[in-house]
Amino acid sequence: MEPDLELVQISPGESFAAWSHGYPFRTVRWHFHPEYELHMVAATTGRYFVGDFIGNFAPGNLVLTGPNLPHNWVSDIPPGTSIPLRYRIIQFSEEFVDGAIKALPELAALQPVLESSRRGVLFSSETSRRLSPGWSSGSGGMRSVRYGWSDMPTTTCSYSSDGRMRRR
Repeated sequence: MEPDLELVQISPGESFAAWSHGYPFRTVRWHFHPEYELHMVAATTGRYFVGDFIGNFAPGNLVLTGPNLPHNWVSDIPPGTSIPLRYRIIQFSEEFVDGAIKALPELAALQPVLESSRRGVLFSSETSRRLSPGWSSGSGGMRSVRYGWSDMPTTTCSYSSDGRMRRR
């Protein structure tokens, strides 16, 4: 089965699309798009398909899919069931990433994760748990991905003599 091309709408003057949806919903199908997608499961369990990977998911499942990587999450729910909030999603383009790295060279440290996302990156439950409180729905969809400096999950790092970042 060939995946469908999803046309991602990032509004002019915005860097990314942040939104949420329930089930059923038009994007719940085997599909791909040229944007990166950070995808957090809010409700339901089931199996997910990212590229050639098949795994089980539950609330808190946090995955980054890279450009043009086919994906779908299939929930184990009875036919006719409606779920008001199933997923939270952030989508952003390669152009946005390139521009952000040019403006803030420190963001180049994210390149290995972004490169790995071309086959899919599953984040730990701890990472998902730490992101979840700042990732909430507002009245305008999910445009508010809110983090102040005091809320930002951090990892203490140091730099080795070869300039590589190391977690402490």
